[in-house]
Amino acid sequence: MELSAPPTPVLVAVLLGLGLLPFALRLARGRSVGFATLVFLGWAAIAATVARATAPTPAAPPVPAEGRPLEVVADEYVSSRSCLPCHPREYDTWRSSYHRTMTQLATPAAVRGDFDDRLVRGDYEMHRMERRGDAFYVDGERVRMTTGSHHMQAYWVPDHTGRSVSLVQAVYLFDEQRWIRRRDAFLQPPVGERRIDHWNSSCIQCHSTHPRPRLAAVVDTQINEFGIACEACHGPGQNHVSRNRSPWRRYVRHFDKAGDTTIVDPERLSARLASHVCARCHANSVFASEDAERDYWEGAGDLHRPGDDINRTLHLLLGPDDPRGPLEDSAELQEFRRDSLAWPDGPARGSGREFSAMYFSPCFGTGEEPGDMSCLSCHQMHREADDPRPLAEWADDQLARGMDGDAACLQCHATGAGPSLAAHTHHAAGSTGSRCYNCHMPHTTYGLLKAIRTHHVSSPSVATEQATGRPNACNLCHLDKPLGWTAERLHEWYGQPLPALNAEERQIAASVLGLLRGEARQRALYAWHVGWGPARETSGSDWIAPFLAPLLADRYAAVRIVAGRSMRTLPGFEGFPLDDSADPQRLTETARRAWQVWNASGTRRRDAALLTERGGLDGQALSSLLGQRDDRAVGVVE
Repeated sequence: MELSAPPTPVLVAVLLGLGLLPFALRLARGRSVGFATLVFLGWAAIAATVARATAPTPAAPPVPAEGRPLEVVADEYVSSRSCLPCHPREYDTWRSSYHRTMTQLATPAAVRGDFDDRLVRGDYEMHRMERRGDAFYVDGERVRMTTGSHHMQAYWVPDHTGRSVSLVQAVYLFDEQRWIRRRDAFLQPPVGERRIDHWNSSCIQCHSTHPRPRLAAVVDTQINEFGIACEACHGPGQNHVSRNRSPWRRYVRHFDKAGDTTIVDPERLSARLASHVCARCHANSVFASEDAERDYWEGAGDLHRPGDDINRTLHLLLGPDDPRGPLEDSAELQEFRRDSLAWPDGPARGSGREFSAMYFSPCFGTGEEPGDMSCLSCHQMHREADDPRPLAEWADDQLARGMDGDAACLQCHATGAGPSLAAHTHHAAGSTGSRCYNCHMPHTTYGLLKAIRTHHVSSPSVATEQATGRPNACNLCHLDKPLGWTAERLHEWYGQPLPALNAEERQIAASVLGLLRGEARQRALYAWHVGWGPARETSGSDWIAPFLAPLLADRYAAVRIVAGRSMRTLPGFEGFPLDDSADPQRLTETARRAWQVWNASGTRRRDAALLTERGGLDGQALSSLLGQRDDRAVGVVE
């Protein structure tokens, strides 16, 4: 059966008030009426507080249980509602997080897409989106569930094979308030087999708590809760709840430095095991054995529990050289997926795989020594009570206070603070070039139609870019500078050896090389940085439009979307008309029109890449670079 609501707050208050009344009268015996009133009001306040803590969240309009997974508590899991009475503050912050809303039932409070009788282009056909009262429909089929609530949202309808749901082939973007095709929302090869995603076999692993796919002849998928709830990080709570029904035990636990051993507290684990709690979803992994995989799909669910070494049940894929992959994949498909998972030197390419990037950082070390970096070094799952930030601001990345700046690094590298920081960075104090994370955690991870800060902590290196293709931090800010310029600075400032560079790498801006001849993932990263404020301030923006324009007709829709967003940040292009889902001929016309707008503006830097002494464009050199474009099939797992 599905989760039921706890007693109503009114009932709880009445019962507590009646139960406490005799104690109030006994204390007031022989005292004044006023004192008795004060005592009773005090007890009533306590009752009201407890009642408020046990109050359920407002009931959402019912979503039919037929044809969708069910929330069923099992295997010593008890659900987040059992945590609320004793941990109301933690419960409230979790309720405000994007972890909770990873997957939701399709209620009016959850659905953010425009279902106002819209005709929407999907991957293979047009879809009619409708709203009927509190229900939402796609081509007459009621939407049962949603996935995503931060940047975009996808929708699921029954596929009529039991409790299985299939993905609607259109996704809604929040910022732009528009629908796009599902395949356009991800950086994947533009040509491929018809794809039908099932939540029960894909999203369920990281978008629900204690999933049991139960994929038999008739699918009977069950989960403990939609979204990532309390027990996903703290483990099954049945023993904890049962043991702590005693108020005396709860009181004593406050003075026990060892903590409560009936539940897992990630903050008390080693850096490695604490990070393994997050790695269950924030890492590239496959099942460690055929037995573990069979148990998971047939109904036992994932046997990993917070506090365990994750390698007991899962094999972490920690780079493209890892020979493992999904057991049923062909060797060719495994090679493609490994390349989609990680850069050649190991760090993850895609968003949501942060552990698979942090693992390769010197800061992580073994994860067992004092001071080793963990996910909790910067992130917190519950906002502190005295944190002045609004919940929505905290929830954006769930960073602890001050961890969105240099303080995150200065926890361990305190000698880099003060006047010595500018001497180290060779940039003015307070400038974007002196921010630790801009140099050591640049935006070289791709996902959600944007570039994201990598969790691989490293130093800029031209040699590493040559070996892996991963852009270095310097040229992601100095978009107008070639690799030769960067190599000379890194040699002068930090003693890095000068790498061998060809003429183009010495003379042409690295961003231009990446935009024009790079592969799709590099094109997307550089295109995003064209619209990044610090890069525009550092490099100027009146010269780059002709090099971004070809990406408006890119083979990869995701690259077109990213390039279009950045194009509209350039002077003169604020309202530039774009249609990233148009046919190839119209896309080419759009790219040509963008070049014409730039050419007619007459403003440009003469020292920028591929511009002639008169400020014109060296069309021959541009065509040559476009002719070298790496158009092989690539992807990113995010």
